[in-house]
Amino acid sequence: MQVQEPRTGVGSQAVFTASGSKSEGGWELGWAQLAGTGHKDGCEDGVGHAIPGGSALRNDARPLAAAVADGVGGGARGSVASAALVDHCIRLPVESLSNDTYIQRWMELAEAHVQLKLREVTFSPGAATLAAAWLFPGTQAGQAQGCVVRVGDARAYVLSSEAVRYMSEDQTFERMGEQPPEGSRPEDPARMVGTNFMGTPEVVRVSLVPGDVLLLCSDGLHRGLTSSQITAHLGLAQDLASCSKVMAQSARANGSQDDITVLLARPAGHTFTSGLAAILDRLRKTLTSRKVMASWVRRP
Repeated sequence: MQVQEPRTGVGSQAVFTASGSKSEGGWELGWAQLAGTGHKDGCEDGVGHAIPGGSALRNDARPLAAAVADGVGGGARGSVASAALVDHCIRLPVESLSNDTYIQRWMELAEAHVQLKLREVTFSPGAATLAAAWLFPGTQAGQAQGCVVRVGDARAYVLSSEAVRYMSEDQTFERMGEQPPEGSRPEDPARMVGTNFMGTPEVVRVSLVPGDVLLLCSDGLHRGLTSSQITAHLGLAQDLASCSKVMAQSARANGSQDDITVLLARPAGHTFTSGLAAILDRLRKTLTSRKVMASWVRRP
C-alpha cells in the first residue's frame, strides 16, 4: 500500500510535490502532483494505491485499488481530508473488490472516517472529492475489470490512443440541478466526503481491454486539458510516469491554477505505441490503400 504525502509547493512555480511509478502485481502505474499556484500550504490533493497480496490470477497478476482525492477547506483541513479518504478507499478488503454492494457500503463509512481524522487536528470543516477504482486483471494480458466510484468533480477516464471514455458526470451544483449556497458557484462540487453531503455513492462497472489506460484525476487536470488533449498526451508518451508529469505540466501551462493530481494505471502486458510510431503506421496504411486504389484505377 502506498499513499503519497504531499510536500509544500513554492509560490507559483510548477513544482512536483509528488511523482513516481511502479510495476508490480501485473500493473503499471505512474502518478504526479502539482501544488496550486499560490498555495503556500502545499498540495491538498491525496493520491495512493494498493496491490493486495493473495492468490494471483495470472503470472503474479493481483487486484489494484487506487484513489485520487481533492481536499477542500484550505490548509491542513483539505490535506487531512484527502489523505484520510484515499487511505479508506485503498483499504477496502480484497475479497470485496468486485462486490458493488459492499463497495457502496464501504464508501458510506468513509464519511465518518474522514470526519474522525479531521477532528484529530481541527474542529473546522474539511472535505474531499474523490475518484477511486478497484480492478481485477483479466484472464488475458492487458485486460481488467472492476468498479469506479466518483464523488464531486474528481474524474475517472478510460483512455486509449484514439479515444476517451468518461466514467459518469461531474456532481456539481449545475449538473445536479441544485442552487449553490452563498459563496459557491454553479460549477463547484455539490457532493463531497466529510461534510455529510456525499449522497449515495455511485458505483460504475468498468472494463479495460489491451491498450486501455485508467486515469484518475482531480479537477485541476480537467480544468486545464480537454479530452482530446489528454488523448494526445497519451499517444505521445513513452511510459506512464512521464505521461502523468506531462499532463500535469500541460494543464498548468493552459491556465489551471488549482492543485493538479494525475494517476495512470494499466494492466501489464501492453506497451505504448509512441506518437511517431502511430503516425508512421497510419501513413503506411494510407499509402498502401492509395497504391491499391491506383492499381485498380489503371486497370483496363
